[in-house]
Amino acid sequence: MKLDERKERILMAIVDEYVANGQPVASKTLVQSHQFRLSSATLRNEMAALEQAGYLISPHTSAGRVPSDQGYRAYVELLMRGASMQPLRLPWLMDRLRSEVFHLESFVEESNRLLQQETGYIALMTSEPRRDERLEKLRFFMIEPGKILILLVLKGGRLQERLSACHSHLHEKDLRRIQTCFEQAFQGQKLTAIAPQLCWDLLADQGFSVQILESLVSEFIACVGSALKRSRYLDGEFSLLKYPEFQDGHEAQRLYRWISEEGAIEDYVEYEQNRREAEALAFVREHGRRPCLQNAFQSCFVLKIGADLGFTGLDSCSLIASRYGYGRKFSGSIIVLGPKRMDYGQVISRVAYLRLLLNELLDEERLQMEIGEGKTLVRALLATGLSSKR
Repeated sequence: MKLDERKERILMAIVDEYVANGQPVASKTLVQSHQFRLSSATLRNEMAALEQAGYLISPHTSAGRVPSDQGYRAYVELLMRGASMQPLRLPWLMDRLRSEVFHLESFVEESNRLLQQETGYIALMTSEPRRDERLEKLRFFMIEPGKILILLVLKGGRLQERLSACHSHLHEKDLRRIQTCFEQAFQGQKLTAIAPQLCWDLLADQGFSVQILESLVSEFIACVGSALKRSRYLDGEFSLLKYPEFQDGHEAQRLYRWISEEGAIEDYVEYEQNRREAEALAFVREHGRRPCLQNAFQSCFVLKIGADLGFTGLDSCSLIASRYGYGRKFSGSIIVLGPKRMDYGQVISRVAYLRLLLNELLDEERLQMEIGEGKTLVRALLATGLSSKR
């Protein structure tokens, strides 16, 4: 059933009212709160038609109605269709996030914290590892006999640390020798180039016992590996417990088991994004054009409402997610998980804003890197030219 303009307005008003108050919406409420120039009888007829078409449901004996999953989907489509549904720019947020030197991981961590505060729902952001990540500095600290702290300083100032057990006979002066050896070999190198065998080869003639080197090399490589993993920032884990829908202990338990499992929700979002892109590519191959969307803005989001999530026992949840990055490079995801009656307009506009801001900042960073690499190349060429003239 295609909705006419009046039914669209009524559906939008019912969802807005239900999101705000969490109570079934009656025709009388619409007349009083949304100033419809319609009688209660006409509104009841229209609401009955929306219910028959699957957009509304009547809970038990209540005289009011609540949106169905189909109703929420139609509501979001109507929001995105509107010209006013654009990324909500928040100058104060930009100022706060730009207050320090830009570094992707710390920026994403702070962005996620602010996103959770702004929405009141569960916020999860990720940043994918950079395969070209390079080591700038390396430090080994002896905390106590048998325990060391490994600290990697990466390009841009990002830190990766690991508290590790080591052989009890490893002395601090030997630790300094190993640090110097590794730093001379690996400083400025890509992390992906640091391998266990290379570490062993560097220390082969230094007079250390195999027992001492075995644990140290293993822990150092583990620290390097951690720096190449996807970073995950989760805030507001228990923010949904205030909603009546999550007073059921079983549903809350299933929800928090899902979000607490590292990689579960972000892998789900990545799969959905890849599936949509594959479907769009197949459409292009078959029809010679991209599939028609209501607008480009809508194509940036994964939206799952209630049963759409595909997980038993999470029918009261909705998920909104988007990727960020520049060009074809995927740098991470922005994910908000809330009740099915979440404020979709608020969440979508804020996710869209963060996506836009991160894309702009990453593009600026890429440009600065290209300029720096270009200057290095020019200096090298000039040096080559000067030496050849001599």
